[in-house]
Amino acid sequence: MPSSYGLPDEQAALPRAYGFFRALVRVGFSLAGRKLRILRGETLSSEAPAILAIHHPPSFFVALALVAGSERPVRCLLNVELGFWGRALARWLGMIVGETGSEKRALGLDAAREALANGAVIALFQEPQALPEDSAPVEFDAAQLAVRLSTAPAGPLELTLVPVQIFMPDARDRAGEVIIYFGIPLACRDFLAAGAGKEPVRRLAGALDQSLRQNVFSLMDDELDLLMEDLEEVLRADLEEDWAARPGWKQTAEGFTLSAFLAECLREMNAADPGRLVGLRDQLDAYREAQRRGSLAKLEVEAAASWLAPPATRLWYWLESILGLPIAFYGFVNHLLAWAILSWRGLLKKETEGDPTTLWFLRGLVLAGCYAAQIAVCGYLWGRAAAGYYALTLPVAGGYLWRYRWLARARTRLLFVAARLPRGEEKARRLRKQLIAEIDASRDACAQARGIIP
Repeated sequence: MPSSYGLPDEQAALPRAYGFFRALVRVGFSLAGRKLRILRGETLSSEAPAILAIHHPPSFFVALALVAGSERPVRCLLNVELGFWGRALARWLGMIVGETGSEKRALGLDAAREALANGAVIALFQEPQALPEDSAPVEFDAAQLAVRLSTAPAGPLELTLVPVQIFMPDARDRAGEVIIYFGIPLACRDFLAAGAGKEPVRRLAGALDQSLRQNVFSLMDDELDLLMEDLEEVLRADLEEDWAARPGWKQTAEGFTLSAFLAECLREMNAADPGRLVGLRDQLDAYREAQRRGSLAKLEVEAAASWLAPPATRLWYWLESILGLPIAFYGFVNHLLAWAILSWRGLLKKETEGDPTTLWFLRGLVLAGCYAAQIAVCGYLWGRAAAGYYALTLPVAGGYLWRYRWLARARTRLLFVAARLPRGEEKARRLRKQLIAEIDASRDACAQARGIIP
């Protein structure tokens, strides 16, 4: 929705330390792992005066990204609430920040002209508005300012109005790129011949609105429809679970569909803030992955119910997994030399070519040689009696190591899977609740922007 900004005359010139603080902002983005990518940056390569219409809700972070990514000085005008240090940084970067709810002043023509004359670019946050043919003129700030500067008696400017698209990744995506796309510039002189009064503003505003609505970062219609179907399925599953927990509740969620208002909000989000929509899709993918893992674990547990279900059997395998671990470790350490030699010679591969009898003979020969060498070392260090006892433990430990290998794969792993099954289900449920909370927040933000929620 249109908003006005104040640019006092004394703030028309850029701060002297603008370049220094812009460099600090760039360093801050680098340290935070945020990459900035500029598309069609050559649009602002010349020194011609330009006004940027940013297709994004007013955001201090977006303003910082625009300042950091642009080689030309940018004077951002935004209406947001900032703390002390935020307002200080904004002032050092030449931003004009108005507090929400404060009295708004019209943009001063002299101050704007001076800022443009100093080589700066004026940037305003702009959201597309419906412009029916039979409606009263709607004055966009950017279009109104451009026309007024282009027709000012004190000296008209050859202005261009540049639509700017911003892709802002979800806040949870720490490594996501911030992408800034400069659209095709609109030359103001092409709209001045439309007539007198507000007609040039209307024409320019309509062209700007059409350009802003063609968001290069938006999802395709087919992808958006699939996403809404998936979100509808998630909401339906949540309703079914909620209603199933109520005693005596007979209503089902069959036939549940997204409300027309929510679908419209999602389409508006796709046009105005596709990064937030991509964040919803990422949350949906995380929920589905957790759900998939939980379903797979549940199937494995159900397939092993024959031995998992009896408490005595399950307890026995738990005890063997815990108490047998030291014996298996002892066997592993004492067969490490044999394993290294067999691996080096390729005798452990199942697809090894050759006669199986010969292969098993060679494996046994290597194992016996390693046993003999280890027993000899033990006898040399601790005597013949110790070596005799040690020799008796080697084949026993080796045999149990082979069994423990099977135990860990076929029993212990499934014991852990069964124990973690409730936690996996709770994780999927939590991710679903977070996704639904984000959907509700997006719907409420859309309603608030329309004035439905005060």
